[in-house]
Amino acid sequence: MQIHEFKVKELKELLSSSIFQHSPSLPITPLRALSQYHNPKAELEAVALLVAIDKTGEVISYVGCLPDQLAQESVIPVAWNSCWWRHPEKGKRIALPLLLRAIQLWEGRMLFDDLPVHSTMILEKMGGFSFRKMVGLRCFLAFKFHKILPQKKASLAPFTGFLRGVDLLLNASWYRAKKTWWRRSRQQSALRLESITKIDEATGHWITAHATQELIGRNREALNWILAYPWLSTQDKAKDVAARYYFSSVAAVFKNLVYKLWKEEELVAVLFFTNRDHQLKLPYVYFEKTALPLVVDSILDILLEQQAESFVCFQKEICEHLAQVKTPFYYQKKIEKTFGIAKSLEKYLVETPVIQDGDGDWVFT
Repeated sequence: MQIHEFKVKELKELLSSSIFQHSPSLPITPLRALSQYHNPKAELEAVALLVAIDKTGEVISYVGCLPDQLAQESVIPVAWNSCWWRHPEKGKRIALPLLLRAIQLWEGRMLFDDLPVHSTMILEKMGGFSFRKMVGLRCFLAFKFHKILPQKKASLAPFTGFLRGVDLLLNASWYRAKKTWWRRSRQQSALRLESITKIDEATGHWITAHATQELIGRNREALNWILAYPWLSTQDKAKDVAARYYFSSVAAVFKNLVYKLWKEEELVAVLFFTNRDHQLKLPYVYFEKTALPLVVDSILDILLEQQAESFVCFQKEICEHLAQVKTPFYYQKKIEKTFGIAKSLEKYLVETPVIQDGDGDWVFT
Protein backbone atom coordinates (compact mmCIF):
# COMPACT_ATOMS: atom_id res chain seq x y z
CA MET A 1 0.00 0.00 0.00
CA GLN A 2 1.14 3.54 -0.76
CA ILE A 3 0.18 6.89 0.77
CA HIS A 4 0.24 9.92 -1.53
CA GLU A 5 0.11 13.47 -0.19
CA PHE A 6 -0.93 15.92 -2.88
CA LYS A 7 -0.16 19.60 -2.52
CA VAL A 8 -2.46 22.27 -3.94
CA LYS A 9 -0.07 22.83 -6.84
CA GLU A 10 -0.21 19.11 -7.76
CA LEU A 11 -3.98 18.70 -7.97
CA LYS A 12 -4.28 19.49 -11.68
CA GLU A 13 -1.58 16.95 -12.52
CA LEU A 14 -3.46 14.33 -10.50
CA LEU A 15 -6.30 14.47 -13.04
CA SER A 16 -4.08 12.96 -15.74
CA SER A 17 -2.37 10.42 -13.46
CA SER A 18 -2.83 6.64 -13.42
CA ILE A 19 -4.77 7.02 -10.17
CA PHE A 20 -7.43 9.08 -11.87
CA GLN A 21 -7.46 7.04 -15.06
CA HIS A 22 -7.63 3.50 -13.65
CA SER A 23 -8.89 3.39 -10.05
CA PRO A 24 -12.58 2.35 -9.63
CA SER A 25 -12.90 5.08 -6.97
CA LEU A 26 -11.77 8.67 -7.40
CA PRO A 27 -10.30 10.80 -4.58
CA ILE A 28 -11.34 14.10 -6.18
CA THR A 29 -13.31 15.40 -9.17
CA PRO A 30 -11.97 17.70 -11.91
CA LEU A 31 -14.11 20.61 -10.70
CA ARG A 32 -12.96 20.23 -7.10
CA ALA A 33 -9.32 19.95 -8.15
CA LEU A 34 -9.55 23.05 -10.36
CA SER A 35 -11.29 25.01 -7.61
CA GLN A 36 -8.76 23.99 -4.98
CA TYR A 37 -5.89 24.93 -7.29
CA HIS A 38 -7.29 28.47 -7.60
CA ASN A 39 -8.17 28.88 -3.90
CA PRO A 40 -6.92 32.38 -2.96
CA LYS A 41 -6.58 31.36 0.71
CA ALA A 42 -4.30 28.40 -0.09
CA GLU A 43 -0.54 28.19 -0.34
CA LEU A 44 0.52 26.13 -3.35
CA GLU A 45 2.73 24.00 -1.05
CA ALA A 46 -0.15 23.19 1.32
CA VAL A 47 -1.34 19.58 1.37
CA ALA A 48 -4.92 19.37 0.10
CA LEU A 49 -5.46 15.65 -0.44
CA LEU A 50 -4.17 12.41 1.07
CA VAL A 51 -4.79 9.17 -0.82
CA ALA A 52 -4.17 5.55 0.14
CA ILE A 53 -3.68 3.14 -2.79
CA ASP A 54 -3.39 -0.64 -2.62
CA LYS A 55 -1.04 -2.88 -4.63
CA THR A 56 -3.44 -3.02 -7.58
CA GLY A 57 -3.55 0.78 -7.91
CA GLU A 58 -7.04 1.08 -6.41
CA VAL A 59 -7.89 4.04 -4.17
CA ILE A 60 -9.00 2.59 -0.83
CA SER A 61 -9.18 5.74 1.31
CA TYR A 62 -8.76 9.50 1.03
CA VAL A 63 -8.93 12.66 3.11
CA GLY A 64 -9.54 16.10 1.65
CA CYS A 65 -8.26 19.35 3.19
CA LEU A 66 -9.62 22.74 2.12
CA PRO A 67 -7.06 25.41 3.08
CA ASP A 68 -8.47 28.57 4.63
CA GLN A 69 -7.51 31.35 7.03
CA LEU A 70 -8.94 32.66 10.28
CA ALA A 71 -9.75 36.35 10.07
CA GLN A 72 -7.86 37.48 13.15
CA GLU A 73 -5.23 40.14 13.85
CA SER A 74 -2.73 37.99 12.03
CA VAL A 75 -3.98 35.65 9.33
CA ILE A 76 -3.84 32.07 10.63
CA PRO A 77 -3.77 29.18 8.11
CA VAL A 78 -6.21 26.37 8.82
CA ALA A 79 -7.79 23.52 6.86
CA TRP A 80 -11.37 22.33 6.68
CA ASN A 81 -11.91 18.62 6.30
CA SER A 82 -13.73 18.51 2.95
CA CYS A 83 -14.10 14.73 2.69
CA TRP A 84 -13.10 11.49 4.42
CA TRP A 85 -13.79 8.17 2.72
CA ARG A 86 -12.70 4.55 2.89
CA HIS A 87 -13.42 1.44 0.89
CA PRO A 88 -15.97 -0.61 2.91
CA GLU A 89 -13.55 -3.55 3.20
CA LYS A 90 -10.10 -2.64 1.88
CA GLY A 91 -9.88 0.73 3.64
CA LYS A 92 -10.78 -0.25 7.20
CA ARG A 93 -7.25 -0.20 8.60
CA ILE A 94 -5.93 2.89 6.86
CA ALA A 95 -8.81 5.39 7.10
CA LEU A 96 -8.13 6.60 10.65
CA PRO A 97 -4.32 6.77 10.27
CA LEU A 98 -4.86 8.77 7.08
CA LEU A 99 -7.02 11.31 8.93
CA LEU A 100 -4.47 11.51 11.74
CA ARG A 101 -1.76 12.18 9.18
CA ALA A 102 -3.83 15.03 7.68
CA ILE A 103 -4.28 16.56 11.13
CA GLN A 104 -0.54 16.23 11.77
CA LEU A 105 0.36 17.90 8.47
CA TRP A 106 -1.84 20.86 9.42
CA GLU A 107 -0.32 20.97 12.92
CA GLY A 108 -3.73 20.24 14.40
CA ARG A 109 -5.34 23.36 12.90
CA MET A 110 -8.35 21.56 11.46
CA LEU A 111 -12.01 22.56 11.23
CA PHE A 112 -15.05 20.40 10.48
CA ASP A 113 -18.46 21.52 9.24
CA ASP A 114 -21.69 19.51 9.13
CA LEU A 115 -20.12 16.49 10.83
CA PRO A 116 -21.98 13.17 10.59
CA VAL A 117 -22.69 11.51 13.94
CA HIS A 118 -20.17 8.69 13.45
CA SER A 119 -17.38 11.12 12.51
CA THR A 120 -18.14 13.24 15.58
CA MET A 121 -17.87 10.16 17.79
CA ILE A 122 -14.49 9.26 16.28
CA LEU A 123 -13.12 12.78 16.78
CA GLU A 124 -14.40 12.84 20.37
CA LYS A 125 -12.52 9.63 21.13
CA MET A 126 -9.37 11.03 19.51
CA GLY A 127 -9.51 14.17 21.67
CA GLY A 128 -8.13 17.51 20.63
CA PHE A 129 -11.40 18.84 19.21
CA SER A 130 -14.44 20.63 20.56
CA PHE A 131 -17.89 20.80 18.99
CA ARG A 132 -20.74 23.25 18.61
CA LYS A 133 -24.31 22.60 17.51
CA MET A 134 -25.54 25.06 14.92
CA VAL A 135 -29.33 25.35 14.82
CA GLY A 136 -31.16 26.38 11.68
CA LEU A 137 -34.41 26.04 9.76
CA ARG A 138 -35.54 23.95 6.84
CA CYS A 139 -38.57 25.62 5.28
CA PHE A 140 -40.88 24.02 2.72
CA LEU A 141 -42.60 25.79 -0.16
CA ALA A 142 -43.38 22.99 -2.62
CA PHE A 143 -44.98 19.64 -1.84
CA LYS A 144 -42.78 16.58 -2.43
CA PHE A 145 -44.76 13.72 -0.93
CA HIS A 146 -43.68 11.40 -3.75
CA LYS A 147 -40.05 11.76 -2.64
CA ILE A 148 -40.43 12.02 1.14
CA LEU A 149 -43.08 9.45 2.07
CA PRO A 150 -41.60 6.39 0.27
CA GLN A 151 -38.27 7.12 1.98
CA LYS A 152 -39.92 7.13 5.38
CA LYS A 153 -42.14 4.14 4.74
CA ALA A 154 -41.12 1.56 2.14
CA SER A 155 -44.68 0.23 1.81
CA LEU A 156 -45.65 3.50 0.10
CA ALA A 157 -43.19 3.01 -2.76
CA PRO A 158 -45.85 1.47 -5.08
CA PHE A 159 -47.90 4.67 -4.67
CA THR A 160 -45.15 7.00 -5.88
CA GLY A 161 -47.01 7.78 -9.11
CA PHE A 162 -50.20 8.66 -7.24
CA LEU A 163 -48.26 10.83 -4.77
CA ARG A 164 -46.56 12.63 -7.64
CA GLY A 165 -49.99 13.51 -8.99
CA VAL A 166 -51.04 14.85 -5.57
CA ASP A 167 -47.90 16.97 -5.48
CA LEU A 168 -48.58 18.40 -8.93
CA LEU A 169 -52.13 19.30 -7.96
CA LEU A 170 -51.13 20.94 -4.67
CA ASN A 171 -48.24 22.85 -6.20
CA ALA A 172 -50.40 24.10 -9.07
CA SER A 173 -53.02 25.39 -6.65
CA TRP A 174 -51.64 26.02 -3.15
CA TYR A 175 -48.16 27.18 -4.17
CA ARG A 176 -49.56 29.53 -6.81
CA ALA A 177 -52.16 30.91 -4.42
CA LYS A 178 -49.56 31.42 -1.70
CA LYS A 179 -47.30 33.25 -4.10
CA THR A 180 -50.13 35.57 -5.13
CA TRP A 181 -51.10 36.15 -1.49
CA TRP A 182 -47.54 36.99 -0.51
CA ARG A 183 -47.09 39.55 -3.25
CA ARG A 184 -50.41 41.24 -2.54
CA SER A 185 -49.68 41.36 1.21
CA ARG A 186 -46.41 43.20 0.67
CA GLN A 187 -46.50 46.91 1.21
CA GLN A 188 -45.06 49.11 -1.49
CA SER A 189 -41.54 50.19 -0.58
CA ALA A 190 -38.44 51.73 -2.07
CA LEU A 191 -36.58 48.40 -1.93
CA ARG A 192 -34.69 47.27 -5.00
CA LEU A 193 -32.95 43.96 -5.64
CA GLU A 194 -29.96 43.99 -7.98
CA SER A 195 -28.70 40.65 -9.29
CA ILE A 196 -24.91 40.47 -9.75
CA THR A 197 -22.54 37.79 -11.02
CA LYS A 198 -19.33 39.14 -9.48
CA ILE A 199 -18.39 41.11 -6.37
CA ASP A 200 -16.99 44.48 -7.43
CA GLU A 201 -14.53 46.50 -5.40
CA ALA A 202 -17.09 48.78 -3.73
CA THR A 203 -19.34 45.86 -2.78
CA GLY A 204 -16.28 44.00 -1.48
CA HIS A 205 -15.41 46.89 0.84
CA TRP A 206 -19.02 47.00 2.07
CA ILE A 207 -18.97 43.25 2.79
CA THR A 208 -15.67 43.49 4.67
CA ALA A 209 -17.07 46.30 6.81
CA HIS A 210 -20.04 44.07 7.71
CA ALA A 211 -17.98 40.94 8.42
CA THR A 212 -15.81 42.19 11.28
CA GLN A 213 -17.09 39.61 13.78
CA GLU A 214 -16.62 36.55 11.58
CA LEU A 215 -14.35 33.59 12.29
CA ILE A 216 -13.38 33.20 8.62
CA GLY A 217 -14.50 36.40 6.92
CA ARG A 218 -14.39 35.45 3.26
CA ASN A 219 -13.59 38.63 1.38
CA ARG A 220 -14.25 39.82 -2.17
CA GLU A 221 -11.47 37.66 -3.62
CA ALA A 222 -12.69 34.52 -1.85
CA LEU A 223 -16.34 35.06 -2.79
CA ASN A 224 -15.44 35.62 -6.44
CA TRP A 225 -13.39 32.42 -6.35
CA ILE A 226 -16.47 30.54 -5.12
CA LEU A 227 -18.55 32.05 -7.91
CA ALA A 228 -15.97 31.20 -10.58
CA TYR A 229 -15.15 27.64 -9.51
CA PRO A 230 -18.22 25.58 -8.47
CA TRP A 231 -17.87 21.95 -7.39
CA LEU A 232 -21.12 20.63 -8.83
CA SER A 233 -21.54 19.97 -12.54
CA THR A 234 -24.81 20.01 -14.47
CA GLN A 235 -23.26 18.33 -17.51
CA ASP A 236 -24.26 14.78 -18.48
CA LYS A 237 -20.62 13.85 -19.11
CA ALA A 238 -19.86 14.43 -15.42
CA LYS A 239 -22.06 11.46 -14.47
CA ASP A 240 -19.21 9.06 -15.33
CA VAL A 241 -17.04 10.78 -12.73
CA ALA A 242 -19.91 10.91 -10.25
CA ALA A 243 -20.27 7.13 -10.44
CA ARG A 244 -16.69 6.82 -9.16
CA TYR A 245 -16.76 9.61 -6.55
CA TYR A 246 -18.52 9.16 -3.21
CA PHE A 247 -19.40 12.79 -2.42
CA SER A 248 -21.45 15.44 -4.24
CA SER A 249 -20.37 16.19 -7.80
CA VAL A 250 -23.44 16.51 -10.06
CA ALA A 251 -26.86 18.14 -9.96
CA ALA A 252 -29.64 18.71 -12.45
CA VAL A 253 -29.57 22.40 -11.46
CA PHE A 254 -26.85 24.30 -9.64
CA LYS A 255 -26.58 28.07 -9.53
CA ASN A 256 -24.93 30.71 -7.39
CA LEU A 257 -27.26 33.68 -6.97
CA VAL A 258 -26.00 36.95 -5.52
CA TYR A 259 -28.15 40.02 -4.88
CA LYS A 260 -27.58 43.51 -3.58
CA LEU A 261 -30.54 44.93 -1.66
CA TRP A 262 -31.02 48.67 -1.89
CA LYS A 263 -33.30 50.87 0.17
CA GLU A 264 -33.63 53.95 -1.97
CA GLU A 265 -29.94 54.71 -2.66
CA GLU A 266 -28.53 52.92 0.38
CA LEU A 267 -27.08 49.39 0.20
CA VAL A 268 -28.53 47.46 3.13
CA ALA A 269 -27.70 43.82 2.32
CA VAL A 270 -25.76 41.42 0.13
CA LEU A 271 -27.39 37.98 -0.21
CA PHE A 272 -25.52 34.95 -1.57
CA PHE A 273 -27.74 31.95 -2.37
CA THR A 274 -27.10 28.55 -3.88
CA ASN A 275 -29.80 26.77 -5.85
CA ARG A 276 -29.30 23.02 -6.06
CA ASP A 277 -32.22 21.31 -7.77
CA HIS A 278 -34.55 24.05 -6.46
CA GLN A 279 -33.36 23.56 -2.87
CA LEU A 280 -32.06 27.01 -1.89
CA LYS A 281 -29.53 27.77 0.82
CA LEU A 282 -28.11 31.08 2.06
CA PRO A 283 -24.39 30.41 2.58
CA TYR A 284 -23.49 34.08 2.98
CA VAL A 285 -25.50 37.09 4.07
CA TYR A 286 -24.33 40.55 5.09
CA PHE A 287 -26.83 43.18 6.21
CA GLU A 288 -27.57 46.22 8.30
CA LYS A 289 -29.12 44.92 11.53
CA THR A 290 -31.81 47.61 11.46
CA ALA A 291 -32.94 46.31 8.05
CA LEU A 292 -33.59 42.72 9.20
CA PRO A 293 -37.36 42.70 8.40
CA LEU A 294 -36.66 44.09 4.93
CA VAL A 295 -33.92 41.53 4.37
CA VAL A 296 -36.21 38.63 5.32
CA ASP A 297 -38.98 39.93 3.06
CA SER A 298 -36.51 40.12 0.18
CA ILE A 299 -35.29 36.58 0.87
CA LEU A 300 -38.86 35.34 0.59
CA ASP A 301 -39.35 37.29 -2.65
CA ILE A 302 -36.25 35.62 -4.12
CA LEU A 303 -37.37 32.14 -3.04
CA LEU A 304 -40.70 32.59 -4.80
CA GLU A 305 -39.10 34.12 -7.88
CA GLN A 306 -36.71 31.15 -8.12
CA GLN A 307 -39.59 28.70 -7.60
CA ALA A 308 -37.77 27.19 -4.63
CA GLU A 309 -39.05 23.89 -3.26
CA SER A 310 -37.35 24.41 0.09
CA PHE A 311 -34.99 26.75 1.92
CA VAL A 312 -32.25 26.05 4.47
CA CYS A 313 -30.72 28.72 6.69
CA PHE A 314 -28.58 28.72 9.85
CA GLN A 315 -28.17 32.49 10.22
CA LYS A 316 -29.48 33.15 13.75
CA GLU A 317 -31.28 36.49 13.32
CA ILE A 318 -32.91 35.45 10.06
CA CYS A 319 -34.11 32.12 11.48
CA GLU A 320 -35.54 33.82 14.57
CA HIS A 321 -37.39 36.36 12.43
CA LEU A 322 -38.77 33.69 10.08
CA ALA A 323 -40.15 31.82 13.09
CA GLN A 324 -42.06 34.89 14.25
CA VAL A 325 -43.71 36.23 11.09
CA LYS A 326 -46.14 35.01 8.46
CA THR A 327 -44.41 33.44 5.48
CA PRO A 328 -45.35 31.53 2.30
CA PHE A 329 -43.95 28.31 3.85
CA TYR A 330 -46.42 25.54 4.63
CA TYR A 331 -44.01 23.97 7.12
CA GLN A 332 -40.83 24.85 8.98
CA LYS A 333 -38.68 22.60 11.13
CA LYS A 334 -35.55 23.10 13.18
CA ILE A 335 -32.42 21.35 11.95
CA GLU A 336 -28.91 21.01 13.34
CA LYS A 337 -25.41 20.59 12.03
CA THR A 338 -22.24 20.01 14.03
CA PHE A 339 -19.24 22.30 13.77
CA GLY A 340 -15.89 20.97 15.01
CA ILE A 341 -12.73 22.91 15.77
CA ALA A 342 -9.28 22.01 17.07
CA LYS A 343 -8.96 22.90 20.76
CA SER A 344 -5.80 24.81 19.90
CA LEU A 345 -8.03 27.24 17.98
CA GLU A 346 -10.70 27.60 20.67
CA LYS A 347 -9.26 30.90 21.87
CA TYR A 348 -10.52 32.46 18.66
CA LEU A 349 -14.09 31.54 19.65
CA VAL A 350 -14.00 33.43 22.95
CA GLU A 351 -15.97 36.38 21.66
CA THR A 352 -18.44 34.13 19.79
CA PRO A 353 -17.55 35.12 16.22
CA VAL A 354 -20.01 34.56 13.41
CA ILE A 355 -19.71 31.29 11.51
CA GLN A 356 -21.44 31.77 8.17
CA ASP A 357 -23.50 28.89 6.75
CA GLY A 358 -21.16 28.57 3.78
CA ASP A 359 -17.87 28.42 5.70
CA GLY A 360 -15.90 25.27 4.97
CA ASP A 361 -17.15 23.61 1.78
CA TRP A 362 -20.88 23.95 2.47
CA VAL A 363 -21.22 26.76 -0.08
CA PHE A 364 -19.99 24.41 -2.82
CA THR A 365 -22.50 21.61 -2.22
